[in-house]
Amino acid sequence: MQANTTTPRPRVSDLSSWMLAVLGVAFLILLLLSFALETRPQASTAATGATLSGWVAYFEFGATADTLWLARPGDSAAREAIITAPHALAFGVIPSMSPDGAAVVYAALPPSTAAPGPDSPAELWYAPLNPGAEPILMASAIDLLVAPVWTPDANRVVYRRSNADGYSLVEMSVRGGVERVIVSAPADEALFPIGFSPDGATLYHVALSDEGSRLFAVQIATGGMTTVAVLSDGLTRDWAISPDGSRLAFLALQYTSESLTSRAYVVDLATAETRPVTGTGASAFGPVWNSDGALIVGVLTPGGEGTLIRVQGGETSQVLGPDAGFDVPLAYLPGGAYLARAFEGSSASAPGRAALTLIDSYGERNVLSTGDVTFVGWSAR
Repeated sequence: MQANTTTPRPRVSDLSSWMLAVLGVAFLILLLLSFALETRPQASTAATGATLSGWVAYFEFGATADTLWLARPGDSAAREAIITAPHALAFGVIPSMSPDGAAVVYAALPPSTAAPGPDSPAELWYAPLNPGAEPILMASAIDLLVAPVWTPDANRVVYRRSNADGYSLVEMSVRGGVERVIVSAPADEALFPIGFSPDGATLYHVALSDEGSRLFAVQIATGGMTTVAVLSDGLTRDWAISPDGSRLAFLALQYTSESLTSRAYVVDLATAETRPVTGTGASAFGPVWNSDGALIVGVLTPGGEGTLIRVQGGETSQVLGPDAGFDVPLAYLPGGAYLARAFEGSSASAPGRAALTLIDSYGERNVLSTGDVTFVGWSAR
């Protein structure tokens, strides 16, 4: 699952049986904590003080359909409804923004799905970010819970499909055409696409199994696959490739019978050298890369203090965090500002109210929307 950790809203009993069968108790606990960080929709509130140009794209959850909005960071009244995406009852869409910010693809369970669950076959839809544009159905019978990833040229996407025999990562042009299976794995090795090298020649993915988390690289032209690194002997998530394609940031789960935390790491994709960027005991959120190579990670200490750290050039520094609660970084924006899902509570199990919040380089915080919304991306449209 990627840095923006989009989640559907299934019944917990459905989720439990599926996650237990695929990835075991630890991953189930983590996902349930992710659901605890979601709240139901409330009216949007004003964002003031921001001077960024461009639009923030987000889906607002509805029981049977989600609405994709484009909003101006500095003016809460300046927002446009782009599309409405129907879906099965209580299951939101899983979106992914194109690298050029001009379109979005999203996975959704068909509204007619009988007894919907997180493992029900989903559809993949493509939608340009133009008012009045009609979404186009790209593929069917894909996995809902794994966000598709785009090629750097914004022409193709890779998504996951699974059945009783195992998992496949499948590539397809957004203009339609024939699907191509990039890599497959047996049922005891769950595959997650991460992203491409800057030139689009290599697809990185992670395989989660009883052996831990392994990072692989697949050459798109030849299909040749190599092992890049063993990320952890346990589970990992929120993988993010740096803009220059040289490093991967991720979260490694650390769990005992009494607690579950996550620690942020960075691995060099050329040497496989891995180093932690947060300490033990605390919980890390994010991580998110800036275009200049800086990495920002949210941290929640055991005492309930929310902080933010910035890593660049081997140096780690603390940046201004919230006065209360904690932040889950979502994306850097032009000019050094970034978006975060800000929570008022002091723990992941009791996070309190959430707000999609723009935080500028001076630490000024401007709420874009509260409630059950899913950040999609930044668009200069």
